[in-house]
Amino acid sequence: MRAVVNGTDLYYEERGSGPPLLLIHGTGAYAELWSPVLDGLARSFRAIAYDRRGFARSPSTKRWSLSDHARDAAALLDSIGASPATVVGWSGGGVVALDLTASFPEHVTALVLAEPGVHLALHPTRSSLAMAVRSAGNRYVRRDRAEAAATMYRWAGGYHGERQIGPVCGSMWV
Repeated sequence: MRAVVNGTDLYYEERGSGPPLLLIHGTGAYAELWSPVLDGLARSFRAIAYDRRGFARSPSTKRWSLSDHARDAAALLDSIGASPATVVGWSGGGVVALDLTASFPEHVTALVLAEPGVHLALHPTRSSLAMAVRSAGNRYVRRDRAEAAATMYRWAGGYHGERQIGPVCGSMWV
């Protein structure tokens, strides 16, 4: 399905009925990230997963900021009559979910953050930006999900070749 919000055409999927549950993907992903759990969530919720502005099936003709993503999420909830909702944000989507909650609290009944990339948004480094570009490039340009995940894991886990130089990362969804 599609909804035009804030001048952007957002792709979204919706399953189930019940209390609304908005799922916000991370920067190296898109709505399909939630596919393995969407049907299960739909048994108890009106589960809504969408492609953020500029990701996959939601094109964007202009540069955007994280606050644009929060405004888009609020407008999407309004446009499909799903406000207020429980909001789940993963990785960079966690930053968007936090911004949505802070800027539009009337749209959020509960907030769930899964591995939020808050440190990446607040203190970006040359290394984190390079990792994001490489990971997204592998994921979208080459359609190589495994290499995108490996790039992120090597960066987050501090692996360079066979030598570990930093802390080992916890779990990661691909």
